Amino acid sequence: MSFWRLELGVAFQYENNKLANDGDSTYALYDGVIWAAQSYVVSNGTIVFDTNAPGYKFIPNQAKAALATMQLDASVASYLVAGLESCFVDTQGGDIFYFQTATLKGFPTTKSGTVTGSPAFGGTPGVDTYTISETAQKGGTDIITITEKSNDDNSFAIITDAWMSTFKNTNSTPIYAKFNVSGDHVVCSPFNGPGGGRGNPYLVVSLNGSTIPARMASPGAQCQNGCTSVIQLDPLAYTIPGAQYDTNNNILGPQINPFTLDPTSLYADPSHYTQFGTNPNSQTGTFSKPVTQYGVSFDKWLACGVSGSGC
Repeated sequence: MSFWRLELGVAFQYENNKLANDGDSTYALYDGVIWAAQSYVVSNGTIVFDTNAPGYKFIPNQAKAALATMQLDASVASYLVAGLESCFVDTQGGDIFYFQTATLKGFPTTKSGTVTGSPAFGGTPGVDTYTISETAQKGGTDIITITEKSNDDNSFAIITDAWMSTFKNTNSTPIYAKFNVSGDHVVCSPFNGPGGGRGNPYLVVSLNGSTIPARMASPGAQCQNGCTSVIQLDPLAYTIPGAQYDTNNNILGPQINPFTLDPTSLYADPSHYTQFGTNPNSQTGTFSKPVTQYGVSFDKWLACGVSGSGC
């Protein structure tokens, strides 16, 4: 089972279900802002997409559903809300957390291809190559590693920054209004948690061997002679309580997962319906209880022996 889709689901579902272009000249650039604070607002104790966000009209219901489903657990919702609100307090909003979402196009069927470099700094972005690998973990989950390479890119990195001014077809006034005009000129993502200056030990994302910090001030590199950028995404941070480890069995954060998750609250996309999975308490069950968000169904895990589990 690939439980990872609900943690990565916002980016994955967006990239693979993005609505068709209607002539917007910056259509291709909207993909990278899917984890940026500028793309979200707080509503009823959760984070939701901001209707003023760059490219909002192209965000599919599948991405909205993935975001809503992960926040069915109240501790995940409160963590993301705290992360987003701290972004608004600490940063000024002109710099955007930019993730190369296009690497997830067609995944898991497609695990290699090319992407256009980041739009930061202006100029002509290069064309980079990427590969994706998966490492199986306990309970059938995966750690996903994305490797991007380039020989000519004016702003190279798999996670870098972009400027609000890049998105010429976006009304930036209500977006800037969410932020502190005296805040830092750094990029910020609610998925990196609250607090400034420290690496987030919970959402286990590492870039080039270092934990992604809660506030990131690392523009893309000027790359002409060969560069490599690697991001490792551990899906367990939003699904299974406990310490998180990389593929070499090194702990990826100084603290255990902060979420007080219900061990029965595991979800998968419908392609895993009736398949078996093991929860953090080592119970076996199947994904056999449909949960619908924005018209999109996910399947909730039910322990064997529970009515409707099918086992």
